[in-house]
Amino acid sequence: MFLFNNPTLGPLLSLRTNQGPPVSDHSECWAAGFTDSVWQLAGYNRDQAGLTATCYRNGKPITTVVGAGGMLDPTACGAANKLLIGVQEGEASNFYGSKMGRQRGGPRQLSAEEWLEMFESERHWYGV
Repeated sequence: MFLFNNPTLGPLLSLRTNQGPPVSDHSECWAAGFTDSVWQLAGYNRDQAGLTATCYRNGKPITTVVGAGGMLDPTACGAANKLLIGVQEGEASNFYGSKMGRQRGGPRQLSAEEWLEMFESERHWYGV
């Protein structure tokens, strides 16, 4: 997962799975409308089949674009691949140049109500 400043759409939050090499062997989804240098609660849910994904910003679902072919199962990446947060392609390049706090992962999707509940209970950390 990484924040990318797209010249046309502005800051995008992207979730990508890399099954490579090659680098082109990946699946991704992204959402626009993020603001640089502002704390925001952000996260993704991916459906079991990987055909859809939903990005949540500050507890609310936002429009999410899923690449052709859907989101591949992250477990298909194999034992040699790693979960990388804050880099675009690999662990040696394109690092996120700001701060991230409270990264979390879990064994299941959160419901829309749980995303909102998490944001409401932590909103004081995001200045809203």
